[in-house]
Amino acid sequence: MPFTTGAVDSATRMMPKLIPGRAHLLVDCAAIASFFLAGIRYWRRNKPAAMAACLCGTAAAANTLLTSYPRGNSGIYHLPMHGKIEYGIAAMSAVMPELMSFQNEPEKAFFVTQGALMIAAANLTNFGRKRKDLRRSSRTA
Repeated sequence: MPFTTGAVDSATRMMPKLIPGRAHLLVDCAAIASFFLAGIRYWRRNKPAAMAACLCGTAAAANTLLTSYPRGNSGIYHLPMHGKIEYGIAAMSAVMPELMSFQNEPEKAFFVTQGALMIAAANLTNFGRKRKDLRRSSRTA
């Protein structure tokens, strides 16, 4: 994982959970839209980056559609599982430039930034887990 995403994770992991679970849906929609808009923007000049953006956007959209948000739709899994999957999608976004071989292109910055923003949003969201559980899981990891 790039240094930026690791630094953002360390900086935001123990901060107060400011984003309620229902509001996290808006954060997810913004991330999905930015991935697909980046895919459209990169299509003419960098096909691997465009495909990576569409792949990340599809993964984020699937995670959002399968989640049962508080007082919302009835998805397959609940918000705490959504948060765990979101960490994986953020990591996937951050390493996409290396996986799709455009690590020396300017489009790399979008993916690393998007991964860092997704990690920050996940760390600042109240997924319904207790603070004690977060401390315990960070010691074992």
